[in-house]
Amino acid sequence: MPGCGKTTLGQCLAQRLSRPFFDSDAEIEARAGRSIPDIFAEDGEAAFRAMETERLSELLKRDGIVLSAGGGAPERNADLLRGGGFVVYVERSIPSILKTLSGGRPLLEGAAEELLRELYERRRGLYERACHARIGNDSEIETAVAAIAEAIEKGRVIP
Repeated sequence: MPGCGKTTLGQCLAQRLSRPFFDSDAEIEARAGRSIPDIFAEDGEAAFRAMETERLSELLKRDGIVLSAGGGAPERNADLLRGGGFVVYVERSIPSILKTLSGGRPLLEGAAEELLRELYERRRGLYERACHARIGNDSEIETAVAAIAEAIEKGRVIP
């Protein structure tokens, strides 16, 4: 979900594992030379999702990286993500997300708790099908990073 901590956890995990980190949204913005809100406003969501699929396909060909994919990525790319590496579903409560959610999220502009809950309900099944592990992120960052590192190390699926 947007605001669940994917980028922060990904950066910390990459540092812990001494691996390169990539954020698919940042990669899309760099390639397009525009922000995601600008892409949505000027080209629409379908164009953004096509860019996302293209960039994810490229990034997932790299070995040994930590990748933070956008919250909507599984809507069109669940199989691509699951086949490209060890996928972690970062779960965070709606109240925690709302406390830290910042701007620049086109599908949540002016979002109230109700809109965020609707988005979560729409995507939850996709996240669950795409992931190899589910990790909670309502506590300390290091606790979540340690849980992700352990799951990767053991290569196990965590329900």
